[in-house]
Amino acid sequence: MKRILLIDDEIRLRDNTAELLELNGYMLVKAQDGIEGLNKAMEFLPDLILCDVMMPNCDGYDFLLRIKKTHLSHVPVILLTARTEIEDESRGIYLGANKYITKPFEISKLILSIEALLNKDK
Repeated sequence: MKRILLIDDEIRLRDNTAELLELNGYMLVKAQDGIEGLNKAMEFLPDLILCDVMMPNCDGYDFLLRIKKTHLSHVPVILLTARTEIEDESRGIYLGANKYITKPFEISKLILSIEALLNKDK
């Protein structure tokens, strides 16, 4: 079973997304901000990370900078965000995100993106 770390400060969105992904066969661990996300990533060793951009304490961009300096730098990261400007997406990709999906998103689109990244090397 593939493991996904979901980092988002919006409780309802985080819980709903986690539940839908679990129903699709993924094991989920949730975090409320980038700091908690980093700690859980080190413990959980996810196969993929979903991360919001706008969060308190440690936003998605700062999370990317930090995770890319660890032994988990190879883990694919999908940024999920309400920020729709091309500059925001470019910054995320430049910092190491593999995909940038704007909110609100369709769960089917998210699952397709997850599958594409998880099966990239197969």
